[in-house]
Amino acid sequence: MATTNYSLPTLESTALFDLVTDYNALANATDAALASVAELIPTETITEMQGQISALQTLTGSQGTQITTLQSQVSSANGNISTLQSGLETANGNIGTLQTGLQSANQNIQAINELMKPFILISGLNVQTSNARITGNVFCNAAAKILVFSVNASITYNFTRGSAPTISAFTQVLPAEYRPTQNRRIFVGDAMSGTAACNLQLDINAETGAITPNVGGINNVEAFTVNGNAILMYDIPVDANNS
Repeated sequence: MATTNYSLPTLESTALFDLVTDYNALANATDAALASVAELIPTETITEMQGQISALQTLTGSQGTQITTLQSQVSSANGNISTLQSGLETANGNIGTLQTGLQSANQNIQAINELMKPFILISGLNVQTSNARITGNVFCNAAAKILVFSVNASITYNFTRGSAPTISAFTQVLPAEYRPTQNRRIFVGDAMSGTAACNLQLDINAETGAITPNVGGINNVEAFTVNGNAILMYDIPVDANNS
């Protein structure tokens, strides 16, 4: 008997075996079944589907090209990002170095500013006799290695021509690191009135640091007052201290 759906022939268990007849019947039945199925699908639909498949293949190919291009662009962008990151790291390192340099420079400037500020090295210089009183302070500019002696002197004395009182040294002495390399006599100031004149100087002992007032240039003087500043450079070669 034939099959239910497509009437394909089958063999009875008692039927005689006729291969040619049965094969031809099977081929005819299969052909008829395929033809009936083909009639169910319109030719126009198949053609349309072929066009859509072709368009889809073209679109897929185009998208593949775009994806390849995008991959290349992404790879290039990643490279640029890596370069940018490296540049930022280098820039950050340079900024750090600059900050360190600026901090160091600022510290050096502050140190220089501190050195440039005059400070009182010795205060309250004072020596006094029955007819003389000399006071003062010693200021220091460490950056320039300069000492400034600010001195006030008041002397009342009946000087005869060419004579002068002997005044002892101040009790304070210059610290060793602020002493000149050789003994120095530095000028403080003078007093003049008509033919009367005198001056005040300071003798600096290079070895001991002693500071001794010295009155000189006396002529027809009975009393005088001198307010002045004397300059001394310290810690410099001997040849530079010949003034």
